[in-house]
Amino acid sequence: MNKLDIFPPLWKFVFAAKMTEQERFEENIDLQALYYGAKKSLKKQLENSFDDISPIVIKEKIEFVENELLSFGMNKPKERKMIVDILDYLKTFTNDEIKAEFSRDSIFRNMESELFFIETLKHLNVLDANGKAKRGFQAACDAIKKSNLYKDNIFCFNFKLQDYIKYLNERFEAGIKSDNRLSDGIKYEEEVDKFFKLNPPKSQ
Repeated sequence: MNKLDIFPPLWKFVFAAKMTEQERFEENIDLQALYYGAKKSLKKQLENSFDDISPIVIKEKIEFVENELLSFGMNKPKERKMIVDILDYLKTFTNDEIKAEFSRDSIFRNMESELFFIETLKHLNVLDANGKAKRGFQAACDAIKKSNLYKDNIFCFNFKLQDYIKYLNERFEAGIKSDNRLSDGIKYEEEVDKFFKLNPPKSQ
């Protein structure tokens, strides 16, 4: 028995994905098998489940996977892709209310695009230890929104500023009062483009 066997399948897969390939080899852990095991377990738990607690359970699982996903570095593309797939799979079981809360389809092209956006914010040092907005956040988001590199590769075409600000407030507890204006991000613009060029996002 390896050290992950005490965890449920979803946790087991996520924790294994965070390990290095060498660590998995030494522990005799098959990441692909854990990936399929997690999906099979989720399907068994959630398919055809209509009780009142089910949406809450699904939301908790989505939040867990989402938070774990954000801890991945950009040097683990295979593991990230598998985690994103698990997250998308979980969302197929959500009701309309939860789908609306977790849907960013009107802003980002895909989950990887949103991850790259968040990694940019982390690089600019405008998120605190809990991943929430801190000083400089609004201006950084303004600079990212104005960048042609991000417009052409990360964001959906012609997305609405109001939706963007609503997302920033809900996802990062930004406390932005205006729904049609962000603080001027000129001081971040050069660094935003520099980060993109040094770390070009990988398409799914």
